[in-house]
Amino acid sequence: GPAQEYITQIVQRQTLQNAYPARVIAHRYCMPNTNWNNTLEVEVKNGPESQFTTRMSEAFGSLPNVPHLLIGVAIGAVVLSFFLLLIVRFCARVMFWTSFAFTILVLLILAVTLLSLANNTSETQADSALFKEYAPDVAYKLAVSLSALCLILAATLGIAAGCLHGSVESACKTVEAACECIFHMPTLLIQ
Repeated sequence: GPAQEYITQIVQRQTLQNAYPARVIAHRYCMPNTNWNNTLEVEVKNGPESQFTTRMSEAFGSLPNVPHLLIGVAIGAVVLSFFLLLIVRFCARVMFWTSFAFTILVLLILAVTLLSLANNTSETQADSALFKEYAPDVAYKLAVSLSALCLILAATLGIAAGCLHGSVESACKTVEAACECIFHMPTLLIQ
């Protein structure tokens, strides 16, 4: 048959609307300021926008003055570097041995915790993620194995600390001397 021709005319107009009282929700959305239905507000506040990581990434990702932030971070890094140099200058030995002892202590605590979890001495076995994820016999073997690994690492670090005591002491003295030289020659601080 013969083709028929249709002409469609689209008219677009803007009409003014009366403003309604509104309020800002979650620093992003404009919603009617009504008391009769707050379902939308609850959905916005409890939705994906309420997660900490989302809010932080949006806060830092939408900063209008990023150069000020970068300058502040650079100044903070310089101040922290000088502070660390001061600490190392006066107590490198204490810092090293404290961190070494702290690492051994954490490994021992982790080993004891895993052993008590495996033997259910603290009666929290049912609540632990390890025993929820794996079958009880597999979780037991895994807890005991990880505990043994922590004990082996702690013992290795303890033996290394005893055997390398002299080397560590001379290294700490070298670091302290280097920091003292850096502070006596201010141009080295800039480098």
